[in-house]
Amino acid sequence: MLRDPVALAHRLVDIPSVSGEEAEAARFVAGHLADLGYQVEVFEAAPGRPNVLATTDRSPRVVLSTHLDTVPPHLPAREEAGFLQGGARAMRRASSRPRSRRRSGCAPPA
Repeated sequence: MLRDPVALAHRLVDIPSVSGEEAEAARFVAGHLADLGYQVEVFEAAPGRPNVLATTDRSPRVVLSTHLDTVPPHLPAREEAGFLQGGARAMRRASSRPRSRRRSGCAPPA
């Protein structure tokens, strides 16, 4: 089990998870959360597209809802000037969501 957040992020970035090929990332996340004591359920949102749901009996302090897939190209993790870099263009896609919601009349919470 990885407790160091940088090592955990490094490991996650190193797992290729292009859309439709998230199974390895889902298995890693599910196993890591189970090792931390969460009750973990893995189910398919669509054939070959796993979701991971982790719950606990404790009161939530933080609730995360995210996705495991990325878009090509996959770039292995590397540390440069004190920053961890790599992965794919997932952040570009995520950053476009608030704009598209505003255009459709559903503004994100302030």
